[in-house]
Amino acid sequence: MTLDAVAAGSSVCPPQIRVQQVRLDRIAKSELHADPLLGIDDLLARVDAVTSADIRTVAHDLLNAPTTLAVIGPFDETTTFNAVG
Repeated sequence: MTLDAVAAGSSVCPPQIRVQQVRLDRIAKSELHADPLLGIDDLLARVDAVTSADIRTVAHDLLNAPTTLAVIGPFDETTTFNAVG
């Protein structure tokens, strides 16, 4: 398989190319967002630093946020979505 096939979205991809693609995607996202590229030890330290209070806070915020709905139309003018939620 060529890299062109991978870039074209072929579903058959050798594992070594997939690993390289994931690595390069991670580096590109880091550059685009001006975030430092963290090593595995730093990533694991951040995960370990999450407390149960942090999880409760996020869960509370998510579960108590207003209900939102995103839809893709077209819909006629009389269609409403008031029954959702």
